[in-house]
Amino acid sequence: MKKKSRLAVILGLAILLLAACEKKTQEQYDLLNLSIGDTEERVIDLYGEPEGRCYEVVGTYPLQDQSLYTYLIYEDKTITVRSFLEQSEEYASYNGVIEIDVYGGSYETSKGIKIGDSLDDVMKMYEITKVYDYGEKDGLVSELIANRVEHTEIYEKRDFSYEYGKIDKIAYILSPEKDEEHCNIPALIFLISEDKVTHIITTNTLA
Repeated sequence: MKKKSRLAVILGLAILLLAACEKKTQEQYDLLNLSIGDTEERVIDLYGEPEGRCYEVVGTYPLQDQSLYTYLIYEDKTITVRSFLEQSEEYASYNGVIEIDVYGGSYETSKGIKIGDSLDDVMKMYEITKVYDYGEKDGLVSELIANRVEHTEIYEKRDFSYEYGKIDKIAYILSPEKDEEHCNIPALIFLISEDKVTHIITTNTLA
């Protein structure tokens, strides 16, 4: 009985440690005290009503695969919130914040990076060894940004325009784990112009 009790305690501690590690891993993708999946109400509580809003229906038929994107536009940031038109429990966990784009202010990432910091600082703090030139194909985030700017592929019929200004390079980290609760594989992206960070974006790459 004692051996079983000890084993149960050890397994319990292991589960707690894994959960804590996973939470810490996910937290490095948070911005503005917000996480992917947070509600629009939380955004408003923290930052008040935005200066502007833009709405867009995104997705394909059938209807349950379509969602309303609400872009909350502030002077120094834009926060995108998704709400599936299908109001079932199955889709409910996919709703909420799917992207945060910071382009001003003194906001910092969990590791202290802010707008205006150098590319070297980003690479050191996040141990990034590969940085992409704008337009360089990586099959992932670098192409995502280029497609948005050039309005290619899925973005050519979108109403919302992404205004990033001049981009020389793109650095990012991509989570090796999927957040099943919000169907999320987060990426933290740094857009670089003349060696300085101009945008910090955290996004759900599955959105």
